[in-house]
Amino acid sequence: MQRRLVATVSLTQVDVSDSTVTMQYWDGHPSQHSETANKRIQLNIGETEPVVSTFTSQFNVKSLLQRYNPPLAQRLTGWRGRFLTWLLAEKKVNTVLQALNQQPAERFCDLALQRLNIVPHIIACRWPAADSRPVFVCNHPTGGIDGLLLISVLQKRYPNLRVIANEVLTEIQQLAPLLIPVPVFGKPKDALPALQEAFASNAPLLIFPAGRTARINTSGILDDGPWAKLAVTLASRQQRPITVMHLDNKNSRWFYWLARLRTTFKIAANLEMLLLVREMLNPTKKQPRLFVDIPMRPIELSAIADQHTERMAWLKRRCYQLPFIYRENTDATVKFGCRSRAN
Repeated sequence: MQRRLVATVSLTQVDVSDSTVTMQYWDGHPSQHSETANKRIQLNIGETEPVVSTFTSQFNVKSLLQRYNPPLAQRLTGWRGRFLTWLLAEKKVNTVLQALNQQPAERFCDLALQRLNIVPHIIACRWPAADSRPVFVCNHPTGGIDGLLLISVLQKRYPNLRVIANEVLTEIQQLAPLLIPVPVFGKPKDALPALQEAFASNAPLLIFPAGRTARINTSGILDDGPWAKLAVTLASRQQRPITVMHLDNKNSRWFYWLARLRTTFKIAANLEMLLLVREMLNPTKKQPRLFVDIPMRPIELSAIADQHTERMAWLKRRCYQLPFIYRENTDATVKFGCRSRAN
């Protein structure tokens, strides 16, 4: 194109032969190009087969309980243990893991989503630069699928991504190098030194500030509860920008019904959490939507409120507003509204 309002600004040409792949790049409109490209890259195509890693990740309910919650493991013996193993779909999970163990670690999340027939729809204005040390915060609507989906999306843009997550997930060997584990059955403050080190690094970070899966609140709205201020505190201290994301996804009606039943009868045990593995293996939505906000610089975040708790509360409100903001701006990549902030 070469029009007054819209014009082609560059040209990329890729040539593929039996032995090489060559990419050439010209800056500016094609009518202004010289014969010599501004940049040229050539790769040789080898004949060797790619190296495939073999992992031994396995889901063993009894072993996990003994490692992370020994008192509970001692109580869940006999038929109780067998019932829990069935409820957590141990055999089905291991069938999936057995197939994924033969694939490279960097393809784990992509292939897991393929097996679950999940195809995310991504709506984004602008991704933060990798060298800006971005911190991504997101709501937590469904559980394990949230992590798989976001790692799959972000790792392609940020190969050195690190994820702050439940320590139990380190049992999956393919994910362990990405994770900064937070103890669930122990003391969360024990993870603080590792978190401080991660925020001081240059690696992009992903965190679910709620730390729990969303439930339907008394207003009938899916809500993952208060967001912890830790991400804002450490990001501000290290002068890192924060990018808010909203994942539009949900679990089955049975999950929310059980959660409401437990609340009604004031049952302390988190019964619905036992369904999360089955919810992951049989997802309710096959095409969840991921909304990505524009990055927020530390100086912008500090201007929102005086306290980190209030700033995090603002980020949560912004997160849940994103679907409505994008709905109002159907062509978000062009319209001004994509660059503006919500009140």
